[in-house]
Amino acid sequence: MPFFPDEVKVESTSRYTKFANGTTTVRMFGIPFFYYETWLDKDGGGRTPKRFALDSDIPVSELGPDGVKQVMSIVVYNYGDKAIQVMSVSQKTILKAIKGYSQNKKYGDPTGYDININKEGEGKQTRYTVIADPKEDVSDEVKKAYEQESVELEMLLLNGDPFGISSKKATVGKDEIAF
Repeated sequence: MPFFPDEVKVESTSRYTKFANGTTTVRMFGIPFFYYETWLDKDGGGRTPKRFALDSDIPVSELGPDGVKQVMSIVVYNYGDKAIQVMSVSQKTILKAIKGYSQNKKYGDPTGYDININKEGEGKQTRYTVIADPKEDVSDEVKKAYEQESVELEMLLLNGDPFGISSKKATVGKDEIAF
């Protein structure tokens, strides 16, 4: 018998989409949740996010060194990780592309097709391109994975865990955002 049987899995999948160099393909579900986010330095080192509702007045004392950004979070199926995740995006090139596809009559609602997000470079040299696949029904496997999850994106405002709170799907209404 091997020391680690094949059934024992040691890989872990994040509950949040991370863009590595190359292409990340996702299928969006539900309604996106928009908010403001800043990152604050922690006393012992590292950083922690601070999030605010879009209609909030953000005190200057609450701003991190990088200022504040608009963020869109949405539940996705990440084909590379084979998992339901929360994808949070503040990069304007990604947001503009998704908004453009959503307003294009041939594409429309981004939950009806897969999105390919390509990342190249690191740091300030990072570039993103977004390409939508043609409209296609989601596979039964991906649909089942989504239906088995419970995600409340609103928990992000409390720095809480959006997974497993209740059986309710993300239901926050869309706000008109200028990208």
